[in-house]
Amino acid sequence: MTLPERKQALRDDLRRQRRDWAPSHRSNASAHLLQHLRQAPGYATLQRLHLFLGLADEPDTQSWLPELWADGKQVSVPCVVPGTAELEHARLNPDTPLVPGAWGLLEPPPEQRDPVLANWADWILVPGLAFDRQGGRLGYGKGFYDRFLETASGRTLGVGFAFQVVPEVPCEAHDVPLHGLLTEQGLSWLQP
Repeated sequence: MTLPERKQALRDDLRRQRRDWAPSHRSNASAHLLQHLRQAPGYATLQRLHLFLGLADEPDTQSWLPELWADGKQVSVPCVVPGTAELEHARLNPDTPLVPGAWGLLEPPPEQRDPVLANWADWILVPGLAFDRQGGRLGYGKGFYDRFLETASGRTLGVGFAFQVVPEVPCEAHDVPLHGLLTEQGLSWLQP
């Protein structure tokens, strides 16, 4: 099996597993993810956090926003540039409206965005379909986050459920390794 075929087979398998996971498990795991994030070394002094707002079968990171703001964190989110494979980034405040953008992901409407640069955040929470303990990440195949992470300077954390952690993610030269991994079982930094 070729590398692209291996990646696609793993994507298909993990999409199915995530889709089949009960909503109650997803909700409970999402709460544990936030708890581990808030207890992580360095979180107390963290100022700026880049957070993806997940799809229906991803961790419910939108529910984390009130606690992140209560902890004094500034939060930014990705915004897909329509018709491209590029991301822009916008700061969120409690009164920032969210609307479905490209791919159905929630983001501030273009006319109400408070833009920030790709290197704005101290920590960047990264979605994915599969992760490994060497910093490997398998995304959705469009390269949005790989292009973003090439220019970002913050520490990167893959965020997913424990069943998404596999022994080895098939990676290519353009895949940007992550610094850490956050699941409902805990947070571990994989790279300095």
